[in-house]
Amino acid sequence: MALADLFIQDAMDLDLQTTTKTDTLKHLAEKFAQAGGVTNVDEYVAKLEAREEMSTTGVGDEIAIPHAQHPSIKQAAVIFGRSKEGIEWESMDGQPAKLIFMIAAPEGEGNEHLQALSKLSGVLMKPEAKAALLEAETTADVVAIMDKFDPDKEEEAEEEEVEAAPAVADDDVYILAVTACPTGIAHTYMAEEKLKQAAEKAGYKIKVETNGQGGLTTA
Repeated sequence: MALADLFIQDAMDLDLQTTTKTDTLKHLAEKFAQAGGVTNVDEYVAKLEAREEMSTTGVGDEIAIPHAQHPSIKQAAVIFGRSKEGIEWESMDGQPAKLIFMIAAPEGEGNEHLQALSKLSGVLMKPEAKAALLEAETTADVVAIMDKFDPDKEEEAEEEEVEAAPAVADDDVYILAVTACPTGIAHTYMAEEKLKQAAEKAGYKIKVETNGQGGLTTA
C-alpha cells in the first residue's frame, strides 16, 4: 500500500488546539472515529497511552508517532495532526511535538502498521519533507507530500540509477551497520535513514540491517 493512501484526510487536524499529550490522543482518535475508522475510541486511546508508558513516541525534531492496534479499527491508517505551538511529548531531545502522526492498525492482521512506521520514519528524516508538512495549507497538500516522498517511489528511481551505473569495483569500501531499538519500530528505521544520510555526506557506501518488529531487512 502506498504511504499516501494511509492518510485519512477527514481525520486530519492542521490546527490542533490541544495542549497535552492525552488530550491530543483523544482528539485525534475521535476525529478518526468520526471518519469511520474506529468504533471504540476509549479502548483505542487506552492502547495508545499504554504504548506511551513503555517509552515515549516523541522521536525528537518536533515529531511524535503514537501507534497502537485494536480490534475495532477497520483498516490501517495514519491520522495526522499539526500544532503551531507544539505539545509536550517527553521527546528525547526535549522539543515539543508539532507534527503528530497517529498510526492505527487492526489487531492481528499482519504488519501493516509496522510497514507504515518504517516508511513514515524514513520520510520524516528528510528535512525537506518536514518543512513541507509544516507549511502545508490543506489536507490534500499533506497527502501530496507523502506521495512525493514515498520511499517505494524513491527506491524505484534508485534501482534505475543502479542499473545504469558502472559495475562495483573490487576495492570499493562499504560501511555495514545494524539498527534496533527496544520496541523495534520507529527509531529503528529513523536511525537507518540518518546513517544513510551521514554516509552519503561523507562519500561512503553503506548497507544497513534493520532489526525491527517486522523482522530483519537490509538496504
